[in-house]
Amino acid sequence: MSGFLAWLPDTPRADSRAVASAMAAALRVHEGQGMAWWLADELCVGLLASGSSGDVARQLAPAVSGDGQRLLWLAGEVYASSNPAPGVNARSSTSLDFRRRLLLALDAAAATSLGAADAIIGALDGEFVALLWDRRSHTLTLWTDRLGSLPAFWSRGHAGTAMASGVRGVLAAPAVGADPDLEALREAVSYGGYRLGARTNVRGVSFVGDARRLRVMPAAPARLTRWWHWRDIKPVRPASLADAVAELQGHWVRAVASRLDGADRPGQTLSGGLDSRAILAEAAPRARSWRALTYGVPRCDDVRFASQAALAAGVTLDVHALYHGGDPGWLDARLAHVQETDGLLDLGDLMHAEALPWMRRHLDAIVSGYIGDVIVGPTYGTIETPADVLAALPWYGGILGEPHAAALARAAAMIGALDGAPPRFTLLEDKRPQSTNLAHGALYRPYVLVRRPFIAHAFLDFCQGLDPAWRTSRGLQGAWLRTHYPLLFAHIPHQKTGVAANAPRWRWHVARGTRVSARMASRALRALGLPVAPRVRGFTDDATHWRAHHARARIGALLRAPDAAHRAAFPAGAVEQVLDDWERAGAAPAQVIGALAVFEHYHRGLGTHLAAARRAEPLAPAPLTVAP
Repeated sequence: MSGFLAWLPDTPRADSRAVASAMAAALRVHEGQGMAWWLADELCVGLLASGSSGDVARQLAPAVSGDGQRLLWLAGEVYASSNPAPGVNARSSTSLDFRRRLLLALDAAAATSLGAADAIIGALDGEFVALLWDRRSHTLTLWTDRLGSLPAFWSRGHAGTAMASGVRGVLAAPAVGADPDLEALREAVSYGGYRLGARTNVRGVSFVGDARRLRVMPAAPARLTRWWHWRDIKPVRPASLADAVAELQGHWVRAVASRLDGADRPGQTLSGGLDSRAILAEAAPRARSWRALTYGVPRCDDVRFASQAALAAGVTLDVHALYHGGDPGWLDARLAHVQETDGLLDLGDLMHAEALPWMRRHLDAIVSGYIGDVIVGPTYGTIETPADVLAALPWYGGILGEPHAAALARAAAMIGALDGAPPRFTLLEDKRPQSTNLAHGALYRPYVLVRRPFIAHAFLDFCQGLDPAWRTSRGLQGAWLRTHYPLLFAHIPHQKTGVAANAPRWRWHVARGTRVSARMASRALRALGLPVAPRVRGFTDDATHWRAHHARARIGALLRAPDAAHRAAFPAGAVEQVLDDWERAGAAPAQVIGALAVFEHYHRGLGTHLAAARRAEPLAPAPLTVAP
């Protein structure tokens, strides 16, 4: 499943067919996506998925209640559920039978309260959006899954309410403005390249968000409610590290098995870290076939350690050299995906777009390890104060960034908004939806299925229910991996530390000292004219490649244009000063330059993209049989 749309006009309109066609055309990113839409009263709902439009219409038709008064669509997948279908899996969750059972459960629960209906949605461990239309009350309800895995956006214009899996889909609806959100740009250059919370790059369009229920009626205010909170995670108190490791492994095995269901050609991107290697260790032996890809600059640690892991696991590994194709080939590959990611991935994160041709050739599902270290490892585990939050975002400051005092106040407000949950959840709440979900939801999903075992409910709840000391000082992650997967973790180093997982602290200090000594020796030998290749720790080298002649010229042209959108966001000459410093010495963080460049490229092409979508040939709605 790769996309959805919904348009609810304030009054019944004759042109709903054209609206749905334009929204779908704006969302569609390649010819292999089929699209079907259904008209129920004044509402139109559409779904996009791989295959023909006829296949989408047949396979993803809505469930209809016995009296014909309620219709349910489901975009995405469910991997496990305690209610309403205990035996559901990824394959069966896309069936009409499952949608019918879910609709029956929602109807029964709604007779009690909306909260009871929310609990039904909360029991679904998956990555999905559910849409329920009640014909009697003319109410459309949208639910996102617990972590908002499928991007969902919405806007309430003066002609109606639009919802879609991409900002551009919302903008293709009538009377939704496309003015740039300059505050979003200021946030992006302040906080690691990302907007925070519900912001997009368009002033009138917002993220729906994680675990949200959005209810809309014609010509009435929308009601957006959160149905799950981070504080709902219950404390977990294992008796010992061995007990914790054993329970963790049980949750992991079930999470991975559920994410492999229905995938004929699964695989992964494999790095030198621990998360993707944990997936390799458990998933590859379970799959009929397995393919892995690693990317980075030549001779970097990620490529070296990933190659060692693939060899130990006996799987095929392909290596893609980032910035492939010379100058400006890699830049074209990234900028080509700016519209389909709604300008929300900066130029650095768009590196993942370089691997899409490989994914389309070799995989039908990617099993992803992103944020694994946040869930089970030490990342974010020691965040307690607003200053900790700023360091982790990160906050950049500088002449473009939000001042430090204002940034601290914002971080404090983010902690306060957690309503009692520990401060570490600010990063999962405010940064993760854009830093992680968009790379998977907006970039990958139109091409392949995306499965993420680290966010399986039972696994996440167990790990985050533990006292953070289990993950930060007691070494749960390393003990787990070395106990159950020693072949891949006992000796192959972790890219972050240069030593194996859970190695004693003194080993890490020795490795660090060795790196420093080797670096100094290499410099001395090179000074003598001897050819010595330095060790390459990072897998990217934006400072070199972004500032190469052709790339620098194109980025500079975008940011120095007299009509650039950023000119209304920052003091006169501020961006030019940052750009000059970056071009000469790489003085500005790459994410700042990348966020500025993508913002400009996005808004320059947005009007053309939407105009083409509105010229799309209208599509007939899919058949919909309901009771009178």
